[in-house]
Amino acid sequence: MPIPFLPPEITDRIIDHLWDDPAVLYSCSLVARSWAASSRYHLFSTLRIVSRRPFDGLVKLARRRAPHIVPLFHLVHELQVYDVTAKKKPYARIVPHVFAAHMPNLRTLRFYQADWRQVTPMQATFPMFLAQFTSVTQLELDGCICANLKDFQRVICAFPMLEHLFVRGDDPFTLPPNPQHNLTALTPPPRTVQRPRLLSLGLWFRSHWHKEHTLVWEWLLDTPSKDTLHSVCVYAPGTEWHPPYGQMLQAVGPSLLRLDTPLLLDGEHCTLSSNTNLRELVINMANSQSWPVAWSAFTRLASQITSHHLRRLTFNLYVCGEQDEPGMRGEADTKRLDELWDNVDWNELNRVIMGDIFSGLEEVCVRLQWALWDGAFQKTAAFRDFKLEIENRIRRLHWHDRGILSITHGPPINEVYDFDFKQYKNRGKSAFHQFR
Repeated sequence: MPIPFLPPEITDRIIDHLWDDPAVLYSCSLVARSWAASSRYHLFSTLRIVSRRPFDGLVKLARRRAPHIVPLFHLVHELQVYDVTAKKKPYARIVPHVFAAHMPNLRTLRFYQADWRQVTPMQATFPMFLAQFTSVTQLELDGCICANLKDFQRVICAFPMLEHLFVRGDDPFTLPPNPQHNLTALTPPPRTVQRPRLLSLGLWFRSHWHKEHTLVWEWLLDTPSKDTLHSVCVYAPGTEWHPPYGQMLQAVGPSLLRLDTPLLLDGEHCTLSSNTNLRELVINMANSQSWPVAWSAFTRLASQITSHHLRRLTFNLYVCGEQDEPGMRGEADTKRLDELWDNVDWNELNRVIMGDIFSGLEEVCVRLQWALWDGAFQKTAAFRDFKLEIENRIRRLHWHDRGILSITHGPPINEVYDFDFKQYKNRGKSAFHQFR
């Protein structure tokens, strides 16, 4: 009886759904020759290094240059380096020295918790070896820190083809006691004055040290990115950095297609009047802004929007319970917030959003993010009634009558996306160790 045969179109689709299961992918690669190509593509397209021991093993594999190993390195499109557990023997700065010449098809490079503040001979040549990743178009730095702004610039400017940059953490670099002493670092090295030329930019800074945020935006204003950015996503507390950020939005102008931003309270420096091709807008309203002030600020911002191409609008409302009194946790907060919602001028807001600019909107999503609420109180009928009351108030928006308004609930975004090293460490060894 002949063995049943499945066409490659079906087996490839099945294997595509197993992209995050290395053990099963490895088994699939041994089933039949026709399964090997798709299985190996997913096995080796992402290389994850979670500690010093597997890193040392990969270094040995790379130096052996075995005929059956070299093609596997060529399959790597994404490299993730976790330097979390390597405080005594950090290896993140060694990665470009070892792997740059072995991964000609690398597209995405991610560093997690890398500390580049120590000055060593290898540290001095670190950006030079990063420049050998000539195919990298996306760089992600999560919890990484450089010694100063100039080193941060050198890392970013090292990649000749960089188009997408995402930086997340407390501070990407440190400042001297007097920040003014560091202002000379705003000028990139002479050979990198035409970099970066970004299409996408994401900056998530959790720190309240606003000088770092301001310096980053002032530097980016002097780079070609101000003429090329299509997508910008920003999260940072405070407002001191808003003026240079607003200048960046004005400089980008019609190129900007998507913007994810905190609510801009500075009407003088921060407007969207020059972004005439904006298609998607995400507004993040922090709990520190009272609802009347927040909605009033959005009314002003909405009145300055000039893009007739806006199709999707999202509001992330951070609803925080203070839990001041142990006996009144949750209930006191509902009364406090309920009074704030009473002061929102819905009529003025509706007058603005009924204009021609918003006539092309296809979807408006309001996401209520609940934080610091007492767990027991969240299970009560009073809390459910409070959530329903907020929904009813939001439905006063004209978008509800148009049938394009949706309301969802969930935890804060920063809780959903917080770095969790354990979930990566438990995934096991790299697939390369199966083929030694």
